[in-house]
Amino acid sequence: MLSSHIVKTRNGNNLKNGSIDIDFKGSAGQSFGAFLANGITLSIEGDANDYVGKGLSGGRIVIYPPKDSTYLAHNEIIAGNVCGYGATGGEMYLSGQVSERFCVRNSGLIAVVEGIGDHGCEYMTGGRAVILGEVGRNFGAGMSGGIAFIYNPNLTLQGRSNSSSIDFDPMDKESTSELFEFITNHLELTGSKIAEKIQKQFPPHDIYMEMFFGAGGMYFNKPKSKYNFVNDFDDDVYNLFRQIIDNTDEFVELFTKIPITETQFKEWGKGKRERSDLLNAVRFLFISNFGLYGKPNTMRISPTNPKNVVLNNIDKTLKMLDGTYFFNTDFRNFFKKCDYKSNIERCFCYCDPPYLGTDDNYSSSFVEQDSYDLFELLENSGVKWAMSEFDHDLIIKQATERGLNIINIGERTNIKNKRREVLITNYKEVLTLF
Repeated sequence: MLSSHIVKTRNGNNLKNGSIDIDFKGSAGQSFGAFLANGITLSIEGDANDYVGKGLSGGRIVIYPPKDSTYLAHNEIIAGNVCGYGATGGEMYLSGQVSERFCVRNSGLIAVVEGIGDHGCEYMTGGRAVILGEVGRNFGAGMSGGIAFIYNPNLTLQGRSNSSSIDFDPMDKESTSELFEFITNHLELTGSKIAEKIQKQFPPHDIYMEMFFGAGGMYFNKPKSKYNFVNDFDDDVYNLFRQIIDNTDEFVELFTKIPITETQFKEWGKGKRERSDLLNAVRFLFISNFGLYGKPNTMRISPTNPKNVVLNNIDKTLKMLDGTYFFNTDFRNFFKKCDYKSNIERCFCYCDPPYLGTDDNYSSSFVEQDSYDLFELLENSGVKWAMSEFDHDLIIKQATERGLNIINIGERTNIKNKRREVLITNYKEVLTLF
């Protein structure tokens, strides 16, 4: 009823995330949160019956046990059968197990749960299912899309899944970042003990550093650290985030009004600078989001409107950037600008530099000497660090000669020339989730 009323009165215009929050205590009946619209969050301190989140279309559902309970939530049932059935969007975080037919016909929902019964993710076509526990029989039957992340400590998954419908793939950097965000949200919203256990496998730090920020894919998909130092040499990248921070309302208004047309895309794709920093920030974001591979050559058509994605995440972006030190300098000057040495043992630096051999993917090339300088800089910094790169001969040679740890991440498939991606660290712990 609430969602229907909101949709009718707003003529289909979505509420912003977090607009309406309603908290409950006790046991909910059938179809709790069914067809819930964007901008509404329903939380239960208790449990629920069948069909939780049926047809969920943008809202958020959170269910967790009573705070004074003494049992382990991930060993108990928190909701009934057919949770998330036919959902098209939104989020669902359930601190406990659910019964049969979880996320059947899900096409866009992000759902986190701590164990499921039989026939999970049946006929699923999209979205994300995070299952931090065991699965029942016939998992993934008829599944044709979406991704399921499964914590499988007892190694029972393959024997209980429908192998004719699903593929088993290793985790790569992008999927690990995505999963980290889901688990972090689950922990924050439900206080999940199993989520807390998994999250501890990531390197602890109070000071986070990133000298090749770009779109901030890693930064925005991790919990915010106490102190954050980020940098990007690209003037457009720096200007974009400065405008989002300093002129939020003006930026949102301008970005909202700019029409999504091929004519506008081609005009900005010519590289002409605009008359103001604010308009240049909008131009850069427009090209980055609508250009194929972030380039101004070909406009990308997507069923998911990138403009709405950007606007819906503005508040989260601002929250993450609040208090963050943002620099616009050559990476060789980065550590000189950071005040970190008094707490060096609690520092972590992540590097995602322009990969050698992929000059056409970046606004400025990264040559072999830059790579030598980066390795030397990191080794002399005294901090714990990790670097993403391709298995370029020079990169592997340097890492091997320096006695660094090389972790195979997998093959990058979203670029012109497929290459094996590696993570190089100066610590020996291999960070694995499964």
